[in-house]
Amino acid sequence: MGPKDVTSDNHRSRRWRTAIHEGGHVLMAVEEGCPFAEVALARTADANGVMSQISVRRGDDEAVRIALGGIVAVRLCRSRWYWQLFAGAYSDLGIVADFFRGTKDAKHGIEFNVKATAIAISSNWAAVETFAGALVTRRSLSHQTASAIAASPRLQRRPPSEWEEIDWKPLAEHIHWRIKYPRGRVDALRALMEESASV
Repeated sequence: MGPKDVTSDNHRSRRWRTAIHEGGHVLMAVEEGCPFAEVALARTADANGVMSQISVRRGDDEAVRIALGGIVAVRLCRSRWYWQLFAGAYSDLGIVADFFRGTKDAKHGIEFNVKATAIAISSNWAAVETFAGALVTRRSLSHQTASAIAASPRLQRRPPSEWEEIDWKPLAEHIHWRIKYPRGRVDALRALMEESASV
């Protein structure tokens, strides 16, 4: 019997999915050279994990790729899109939508950043799994520890799903929906009511 595939053994565990999600954020922050205070598996009112005090350059789309890192990492572990993926990344996708709201070429910018994030996460999958394993064990990681993990040599691994085989269109569509309806269902219902009242 060969070595166990950690991701496929654990992909159904909520804690492991949260760790993979946060590991995606960590990988993108390290790749983008953006320091943070800590990433932790911690239940809050809105999430099961949190990255605190992240330092990004104002107006730079590195914040978009870091925000997308979580949902992209989890999607690479799953066979399809499902609503919980979007619900679990609600705040992250709000960051992405806020960045592109009012820009001239949101469509191209979103597509570019989704693809860049998927390539980075997929190419560094072993690091994402290592971050996730460390988070499950330690519950939190500092930027210094994450940087040391990222710099350590490891065997190259591929995610359970290849980024090229995934249709990323549902993610882009969801972001466009969030741009149009910043407060989610409240804004969407208001727009529907206004539309039906004008008919």
